[in-house]
Amino acid sequence: MARYQVSQGVVLIHLDSLRQRRAETVWWRRFFRQLHRYRKQFLFLFQAGEAEADFAWEWLGRECFCRKVEPVRRKTQEYIQSFEAGLEKYGLQLGEKERVLLGELLDRYRDRLTCHGLEKWQQALLWEYFLETQSGGQSRGGGTLPAEYLSEEKFCRYIGSEKDKQGIGFEVTKDAAKK
Repeated sequence: MARYQVSQGVVLIHLDSLRQRRAETVWWRRFFRQLHRYRKQFLFLFQAGEAEADFAWEWLGRECFCRKVEPVRRKTQEYIQSFEAGLEKYGLQLGEKERVLLGELLDRYRDRLTCHGLEKWQQALLWEYFLETQSGGQSRGGGTLPAEYLSEEKFCRYIGSEKDKQGIGFEVTKDAAKK
């Protein structure tokens, strides 16, 4: 706090191997003392895996006010509906063949999929589609996005890209620290 002049904020703490670390009582006492000291300036969020979530809830609840928030994973059909709603804004739609192809892509890469990544991929597809239709001087029939735009290679590039992932918090770089 003294070095970067931070006076308030949100702190995300990832808890792993919590059962093993519980034996380190001196460290935990200091940890809880720090939490209590800064509880008025900072909001502390704890993240734990499924296996340790209940244990963390029980143990941290003794020292802190806790609220359990479980992430809800969207269904493939919800992603498809969201994707189609984005296309409708520009007068496009998905045909049955394209809808099936999109569903297969979403199911195959479900563990890497984020709403933000899907939205970025859709924007890139729309940009590419409209550039090609304008430069070619031809219009695609029926306002349907062709299946050729739903390639797996492009999908993986946008979904898995590090720049499209949204993080929580901030990062201080060497350049920012000098200013």
